[in-house]
Amino acid sequence: MRAAGHLLLGATGYRGMMRYWPGKVDDPDATPDDRSIASRYAAGIPITVVSDSLTQEDVGSRDRGANGRARVGGMTLMGPG
Repeated sequence: MRAAGHLLLGATGYRGMMRYWPGKVDDPDATPDDRSIASRYAAGIPITVVSDSLTQEDVGSRDRGANGRARVGGMTLMGPG
C-alpha cells in the first residue's frame, strides 16, 4: 500500500474500506501501519471500483468524469450505472 499509486477494488472491498479506514487516521489506538494506510486514503489516492452491485447509497454524491464513468473525488466507478 505504501508504494501504490492507485487502488483497484470490487464492491465488497470498497464497502469494507469505507467502513474501516476513514476513522483510523487520528485513532490513537490504531497501529502505525493502519494510520499510514489511512493517511494514504485521506490524501486522496485514486481508487477505481469495478462493480455491478454498488448503489447510490454506497457511493454518495457522484459526478461524471470526462470518460463518462461515475466519479467520487479521485474514485472512478466502473459498472452499469
